Amino acid sequence: SRTSKDNEFVNFRKGDICVLYPRNSDKDTVTSNQIFKCSITEITKNNIVVSFRYKQRNTKFFTEFDNGSQKGFWALERDFMDSSFRAMYKNLYSFISHQDKFKRQLEEVEDLILSETNVKELEYLTDTTGVLVKSIKPNFKTLGPKYGKIMKQIAAVVNQFGADEITELESNGSKNLTIEGQDVVLELTDVEISTEDIPGWLVQSEGGITVALDIVLSDDLKEEGMAREFVNRIQNLRKESGLEVTDKIHIRILKHNEINQAINNNKNYICSETLAGQLDLVEELEQNEGVSVDLENDVTTVISIQKLN
Repeated sequence: SRTSKDNEFVNFRKGDICVLYPRNSDKDTVTSNQIFKCSITEITKNNIVVSFRYKQRNTKFFTEFDNGSQKGFWALERDFMDSSFRAMYKNLYSFISHQDKFKRQLEEVEDLILSETNVKELEYLTDTTGVLVKSIKPNFKTLGPKYGKIMKQIAAVVNQFGADEITELESNGSKNLTIEGQDVVLELTDVEISTEDIPGWLVQSEGGITVALDIVLSDDLKEEGMAREFVNRIQNLRKESGLEVTDKIHIRILKHNEINQAINNNKNYICSETLAGQLDLVEELEQNEGVSVDLENDVTTVISIQKLN
């Protein structure tokens, strides 16, 4: 059920792709808990119904977290990139044309941004000429009240703007024009500037700032993303097992052709993040010896953790 039944303006709608995770404190975030990929199948003022992307064979997690004696809370977030912990993206390009102060502020929290978005590198570009394709159109809602009779003439000029004119307007925040003998100060609010999608990138612009995400995944990035997902699952197993944060563990993972290379290539990372003194890929591991885990592409394996003496 919805926590706030009075808020009818939450930006969710039927069909949205989301992530669901337990949240009972500020420390519970999308990166510190097991997440469930899902889609909204029904939404009303009082309830939200979701459908999980993958079949959940292990329902123990839900019954222990949310039962009659203990009512747990769940957080639902829109998954704008429709990604998961497997998706380690190479670069997040931030094209900043004029806001030096904003760039400095961004640099101060760069590590947090990279961590929260599963991005390896943040690159700043101040010149987007030849990199991004932008288009512009007049905003009649603001032009009409200000310029009335010459609004159409201003619109005709704006529609002829090329890359240089758009860059100048974004950089300065305004552009001076002379239309029908009248001085016109064209401001950013008087136009709508959009950026065309580039193959392999997701691009979003707002307020003169354009951010582009390189979503082309190499094999190494896919393996790193899978390693992060295993870390997430193992950390949750540690919590469910009641281990102390300093307890070292032995991890066993049932072999599968789709995961073996990723685990072997990122073994040190997985061990350091989960305090594992030993990690083994094994040929046989019964479900009653561990927890069955469903991954993407219909891959299922079993993970077992044991405290080391």
